[in-house]
Amino acid sequence: MRPALCRRVLPGPPKSLLPAMNSQYRKNLPGTSLDYFDARAAVDALQPGAFATLPYTSRVLAENLVRRCDPATLEASLGQLIERRRDLDFPWFPARVVCHDILGRSGRPA
Repeated sequence: MRPALCRRVLPGPPKSLLPAMNSQYRKNLPGTSLDYFDARAAVDALQPGAFATLPYTSRVLAENLVRRCDPATLEASLGQLIERRRDLDFPWFPARVVCHDILGRSGRPA
């Protein structure tokens, strides 16, 4: 008889240790009960038209910062993206991580 396989579910960090979401650029999606984070407004508030010039990866990072970054460091972190500098470390809170194998297919844990 084979032993049964079991997966152990580990508890996540306490909610008090998770970073809070910002609310400054949180907006309601008209006609729905959904909210979104307006990264374009946050970046363009620092330098008008800058969001349109950002590479796609920087736009993803900007949205992540607008959603989760400490409000005290948000302006400096976004400014670094706009000016394409590497002076500061800024927080990165990925929602999910997808790993790919050598064939380009998404990997998933067993």
